[in-house]
Amino acid sequence: MRCGPVSWNVGVGWMDGGFSEFVPLTGWMRLAWAVALCAVLVLHVRHAHGMAGSGRWWHGGHSLMAGGMALMYLFPRMEQPGLHRAGTLLFAVTTLAALTVVVGLWRHRRRIDVLWFVLTLDTAVMTYMTLAPSIRPDWLSLLSAGYAAGMVPLWGCGLLDRFLATGTDGTVRSRSTTAPWRRRKVWVFLLTRSSLAVMAASMAHMLAAM
Repeated sequence: MRCGPVSWNVGVGWMDGGFSEFVPLTGWMRLAWAVALCAVLVLHVRHAHGMAGSGRWWHGGHSLMAGGMALMYLFPRMEQPGLHRAGTLLFAVTTLAALTVVVGLWRHRRRIDVLWFVLTLDTAVMTYMTLAPSIRPDWLSLLSAGYAAGMVPLWGCGLLDRFLATGTDGTVRSRSTTAPWRRRKVWVFLLTRSSLAVMAASMAHMLAAM
């Protein structure tokens, strides 16, 4: 699969070459989002490396999402359709894997694991975003954009903190744990939460501009 040069002389338009006067997405916006998402990728890769069990896989899923979003901003579908087709397969498999975890945890604990459920929805939206424009209905794009936009304040304002404090394995984290969201250094906690909000915002922007 060949990746040609990236064109940055885009004025205001969709990722797939359309036009939207309401949601601009210029070449420099694409570059800025790609840089921010690369930072998110590095953060979650580090967290995945430093954790074990389901937490490692949860951060691994977000690492895939951050990397995928960065590539989608750098290489729009109209320029690299093959890359997006590969993304469809990758995120479809990731969604099925995350859904399997959700079902397994529900059968084991008889309750929905919110973190894995949200990850399943996120990867499903990622799968949708990589599809060809001809099979993406406008109403579903707006619904997906609304979902992603709604996740921004949920992560950014700490409304999901109690689930992060519980963790992806259902156990409550103590203050001495090495989990990134419960470390004593507050800036690490805020950075993790902010990274999830940034990724949700990048998804909402791309969906709205499609």
